[in-house]
Amino acid sequence: MKPTYQELEKNIESLVKTNRVIESSFVVIFHWHNLEDWPVAFVSNNVYKIFEYTTEEFLSKKIIYSKIIHPSDLQKVSEELDLNIKIGSISFSHEPYRIINKSGDIKWVKDETYIMRDETGKITHFEGIIIDITKQIEAEEELIKTKEKAEEDKERLDFVLHGSNLGYWDWNIETNVVKRNKRWAEMLGYTFNEIKFTVNQWTDFIYLDDKDLALESIKNHLEGTTSIHQLEYRMLTKSGQIKWILDSAKIVKRDKNGKPLRMSGTHLDITERKKSEQALKKSAVELRESNATKDKFFSIIAHDLKSPFNSLLGFSEILNQQFDEYNTEKKKKFIGIIYQGLQNTHKLLENLLQWSLSQTGIISFNPEKTNLYLKTKEMCALVNQSAENKSIHLRNQIATNVFVAADTDMLATIIRNLLSNAIKYTSKSGKITIKTFLVPEEKHTKFIGISVRDSGVGISKEIQSKLFKIGESTSMPGTECERGTGLGLILCKEFVEKHGGKIWVESEVNKGASFFFTIPYS
Repeated sequence: MKPTYQELEKNIESLVKTNRVIESSFVVIFHWHNLEDWPVAFVSNNVYKIFEYTTEEFLSKKIIYSKIIHPSDLQKVSEELDLNIKIGSISFSHEPYRIINKSGDIKWVKDETYIMRDETGKITHFEGIIIDITKQIEAEEELIKTKEKAEEDKERLDFVLHGSNLGYWDWNIETNVVKRNKRWAEMLGYTFNEIKFTVNQWTDFIYLDDKDLALESIKNHLEGTTSIHQLEYRMLTKSGQIKWILDSAKIVKRDKNGKPLRMSGTHLDITERKKSEQALKKSAVELRESNATKDKFFSIIAHDLKSPFNSLLGFSEILNQQFDEYNTEKKKKFIGIIYQGLQNTHKLLENLLQWSLSQTGIISFNPEKTNLYLKTKEMCALVNQSAENKSIHLRNQIATNVFVAADTDMLATIIRNLLSNAIKYTSKSGKITIKTFLVPEEKHTKFIGISVRDSGVGISKEIQSKLFKIGESTSMPGTECERGTGLGLILCKEFVEKHGGKIWVESEVNKGASFFFTIPYS
């Protein structure tokens, strides 16, 4: 049954909601053409917050991205891009660089750039997430300047630290005494009087997984390997919560032989920034997945759904206009082609509708105790005619007393799609076996494994890695040129994961394929 206009509208509404998440954030998303000066192919509407230019100004090519990068930074940005293209990177982060907005103000930005390639490896375009870090850069620059003058003007330093909400520490390396300010303690939920003047007071608070990294950074600076100690790591608060800290420090005093005597630094609480960055990265991934879903949806409507109808209309027209000119055998052949085409189109529409409903969250999930043998028997009967047409032996080896906790409609879809795929890619007189296997208990939930094994043509490793990804095209003609929808395995994955299970494939070319999935055991 063809999806209704209202159902299509709901799909589009889902995509719009995802885009709104991006639009309401303080991060700008760009798509750049792989052309000289990187003209903009797409930019989120919140671009005005940083650049003060509108989306239209970028998309109309009135504003070229490379032209608003600070002239002193343009070569560095270009070289970083060229290097990552050369070494085959998928994504990378530019070193912070400056842009000049519409008002002529200089803004510091940080980005995560994704290099998009087609299946041949040719670069098609670039996608990026750009964050305004002007305030952070300005704070860091001010901090470095302040620390260099700390001995000369301690009163001014204290004022700057207080105003920038920074925790301050000063380490006398000779005596191993560390002085800290009130904000350093408050940042971790302590009062100033609860803090000891020792190095261990710092190391004891560092999150265990980050401790070696933090100590190594300090060691490198003391040994002269780095010009400054600067690191983002996690620390534990008094209540046991995790705080992300930007720790910046420098040796401020040495003896006449250059031996470090004193080191001063600051702590900046960047927990909220980290949460925002993680949320934005997640949103960017969801947006790309959403776009892939949209592209797949319209590709099926534009091509996979249209093509069968062209064939059906063609043969129907021949029969309608020249019916008496063909013998009975020829007419049966044409009718058989039309029948097979209608069957394929019906399967496509069925999968398309289920997939569409799963994307919009409309499809209900009602797990109940289900006899796995009977459900498998039912699905085997449904596809048995297709198997008999190719003389394929279909064996249901599931025990009659096996019960699972599953949504019966979803379970039927999973088994039917896996059996249909097996039949499609198995040659005449082949074998297909469906049976169960034991799996370890997970999180106090018992699962049972189900396998569908065929003696067909097998699947290459390259195709296996793409089978369950919405943005990949893996559908191939069967051994009798049967067509696929490209959605069956996507649906299987979504429905299996809805039950908390997993699905995977094991196969070698010309040695058949085995699809495995797990489902809660009842």
